[in-house]
Amino acid sequence: MSDELKSMWFCPECCAWNGTQLRTCIKCKRDRPLVPVTVGGVPVGHSEDVTLRHRVRAKIDRLTE
Repeated sequence: MSDELKSMWFCPECCAWNGTQLRTCIKCKRDRPLVPVTVGGVPVGHSEDVTLRHRVRAKIDRLTE
């Protein structure tokens, strides 16, 4: 199992964190993004207020790994 599937992921639609095994968001039922923002890509102090900048930076980092 990849690290991406072991981390909680962020739903940009309703701004909620979802569990590691969930394929859809618990609140809005949106499918998990192809390249989700995970807890490893967001600074610890910003887990409650993830901004667009955090989301873009996390995706760029994941894609360039």
